[in-house]
Amino acid sequence: MKKQVEKSPVLVSEGQVHGYRVVYEQIPTSWGAYAPDLPGLGVVGDSREEVERLIAEAIPIHLEELALDRQERPWLYRSEELSPELRAIFARIDAA
Repeated sequence: MKKQVEKSPVLVSEGQVHGYRVVYEQIPTSWGAYAPDLPGLGVVGDSREEVERLIAEAIPIHLEELALDRQERPWLYRSEELSPELRAIFARIDAA
């Protein structure tokens, strides 16, 4: 879904990465992405493809950091709805 933010040059679209909702924003000089359900997680890049790659890499790292800090992990989806990579990370974290 794409929408033009009223009276702004920012283009906003949404998608899902690793089971988390991700918002992509394009401004005249760059792209950004963040996961609203994972506060503090955001990336910036020169292209949509770059921020898609960066956010996909950042989500598992962010979740591991939450676990290391003993903060509550946001459970938005059932395990079977998560990517195999993310399920493996959760299993490793839970075993620690």
